[in-house]
Amino acid sequence: MTQPPASEINSVIRAFESKAYSEMERAAQALSVAYPTSPFAWKALGLALLLTGRAHAAMAPLKRSIELRADDPEVFFYFAAAWRGLGQLGRAEASYRRAIEIRPEYADARFELGCILIDQGRYTEAEPHFRQSIAASPLAARGHMGLGIALRRSDRLDEAEACFRRAASLEPNNPGCHYNLGNFLRDTGRFDKAERSYRRVLEIDRGDLLAMNNLAETLSDLGRFGEALAVYDKVLSIRPDYASANHNKA
Repeated sequence: MTQPPASEINSVIRAFESKAYSEMERAAQALSVAYPTSPFAWKALGLALLLTGRAHAAMAPLKRSIELRADDPEVFFYFAAAWRGLGQLGRAEASYRRAIEIRPEYADARFELGCILIDQGRYTEAEPHFRQSIAASPLAARGHMGLGIALRRSDRLDEAEACFRRAASLEPNNPGCHYNLGNFLRDTGRFDKAERSYRRVLEIDRGDLLAMNNLAETLSDLGRFGEALAVYDKVLSIRPDYASANHNKA
C-alpha cells in the first residue's frame, strides 16, 4: 500500500486548516489518482466534499477509505456526518458507534451521537454519550449544552440548569451558550433572567434573529408590549419574511 509523501499530506492538511476546501479537494483528488491505495487520500477527498456541502458525493471516497483501512475512527466519523447530511439518522448512528468502538474516548463522536439520539427523542440513551464527551473534553461547552438539553427533555431541571450555566461560564463569548440558557430560563418562567441571557447573545452577535425573536417574546411575557413590538420590527427590518416574528407581532 503506497502512501503519499509527508510533504503532499501536509499540503492537504494546510488547506484544511486554512479552510481552503476547494484547494483541499483538488489536492486530495490528485493524491487519490497518484496513490489509489492510500486511505488518507480517499478520506481527505471525502472530507473536502463533505465540507463543501456535497454529502452524497462524499460517500464513495469515504467508503473506499474504509475498504482500505477499517480501523480509522475518523473516517467513520466523517461517514456518519455524510449519512446525517442525507437524512439517514440510523446509518449515521451506526457509523458514530463504530467510530466510538474503535476509539472509546472520541469526544466528537460521542457528542454527535448524543445529538442524533436527541433528534430521535432518545434522551436517556443520549445522556451517557454527552457525559463521556465531557469526560474527554471537560472545558468544551458543547458537551455541557448537549447534556443540559438531554436532562431538560427528561424533566431533570436542576441538573439541566447546572449544565447550561456551566457551558456559559466555560465559553462566555459563545452566543449559543447564552441562547440555550435563555431558552431554559424562559421555559421555566424566569422571564427577567431569560431577558438578560438573550441580551447577552445580542451583545456578542447583534444580528442573531433567533435571539431577537425570543427576546421579543420574553418582553411580551413580561407585559412590556411596546418594547416587544420594537424588537419584532427590528427582526422584520432585517428579514421581512421571518414567520415567527410576523405571527407574534400580529
